Amino acid sequence: MVKRVVVDTTSRSSGDVWYFAYGSNLHPQRRATRAALSPLDTTPGTLCGWRLVFDMPGVPPADPAMASIRREAGSEVHGLLLRLTAHQFAALVGSEGGDRFYVREQVEVIAYDDRKVIAEVFIAAPGRRLQRERTPSRRYLELIREGARLSALRPEYCAWLEALPHAEASPRARWASDVFLEVFMRASRGRCAGWRRAGSTPCSAPRTSRRCRDAWPRGCCWRRCSGSGSGCERWAGRPERRHRASRRQ
Repeated sequence: MVKRVVVDTTSRSSGDVWYFAYGSNLHPQRRATRAALSPLDTTPGTLCGWRLVFDMPGVPPADPAMASIRREAGSEVHGLLLRLTAHQFAALVGSEGGDRFYVREQVEVIAYDDRKVIAEVFIAAPGRRLQRERTPSRRYLELIREGARLSALRPEYCAWLEALPHAEASPRARWASDVFLEVFMRASRGRCAGWRRAGSTPCSAPRTSRRCRDAWPRGCCWRRCSGSGSGCERWAGRPERRHRASRRQ
C-alpha cells in the first residue's frame, strides 16, 4: 500500500512561515523565554538526509557546544514544525543572533501526519562551525531531551537522545554562562523599552552597545555606557523603572 503524502501550502498563501526546531527550541519554555512565540500550528516531523550534530560554539564556560545539523545520507533528524507569522519568525531570527551564527535553509520535512512541509531551518554558518564536535552540557542536552518528549517525538528518537553523552558543569560555570547569555540576548533582541539619549529618539541596543564599556544584566538594558544620556528603563515586557545615568551630558 502506497502512503499518500499531502503537500501543505498553507504558509505560502497566508504569508506565514514554517520553522523546523530540532535543538533547544523544541522546549516550549525556551521558545517563550527567548522570543515569546505563540505558534499558529505545531506538528512533529522528520527531516531525512540530515544528522543532528554538536559543532556550534556554546556559551562559555558551562556549555561547550550547541546543536546544528549536517547533511548525511541515510540519517534523519526529528523535530517540531512550528507555523509562525512573519513577525514571529523575525523575532525568532533576532533571538538567535540574526545571521551572525546561523544560515537559514529551506528543507522538506515529512510531518508525522504525512504532510509534506517546506520549512525554514537554522544551520551553523560555515565560519562558525567547530573543527570537530564537542560533548554538549547536561543542562543543554536536557532541554533538548525534555523538549523532544513534550513535542511528542518518536519514542525511539527520544531514547537515542537519552543515550547521548553529556558533560557536567560546576554551579559557578553555569552561573557565568547564564550571565553571558543574558547580556548577549538583550543585545541581540534590541528591544529596549525606553533607553534614550538626551535630545534624541530611543536608540537600539545593538547599535549603541558597541560603545559600551561595561554591561551588567540588572534590569537596565546597559549600564555605564558612554553616550547613554539621561538613563534607561527596563526592557520591553518588564515593569518600567528608571535608573540614574552613568554620566550626564
